[in-house]
Amino acid sequence: MEKKTLKRKAGRTLLINNDSVDVELNYEGIISTHKTKSGARFVIFDSVEKASNVYNDLINKNVKVKYSYYKIFYRLSEHNLDENLNYDELKTQICDKLNKLIGSINILYFKFYTKNNRLIGSGDFTIDTKETFDALIALKEMNLGSTNINFYHYRAKRQNVVNRNVD
Repeated sequence: MEKKTLKRKAGRTLLINNDSVDVELNYEGIISTHKTKSGARFVIFDSVEKASNVYNDLINKNVKVKYSYYKIFYRLSEHNLDENLNYDELKTQICDKLNKLIGSINILYFKFYTKNNRLIGSGDFTIDTKETFDALIALKEMNLGSTNINFYHYRAKRQNVVNRNVD
């Protein structure tokens, strides 16, 4: 049986593993580069296309590289989430408003949370640059006509670790 590998959506930020410190980054479209204490590098491009081309080139050179994502949790306040609410229309409304406020936002994934097949007024979305992430967290809240949408740093639940003493 063939094992399927998940292919992540292309974004504008690449994370190059610290094992690849000798790789030259002479590519078109680089906006900025940030090197971590461990030697890994975050490279931000001006377009997804250019980042994708560099990603493919680095993969072909056996460089450990992946797309870097930033996840935002959001909550709608005082929104009437009735059964007639169209998921896609609300998603488009939120994305359009974010593009007007932030500009050049690239939303890779967008999800509303549901319970019993009904929207519960919150969800998360994934973007591709730290700069956009910081702008949304600093914004904290956005007016969306009849409601507000609040933005938070998404923090994944950590599984409880059970400490077992084996005698």
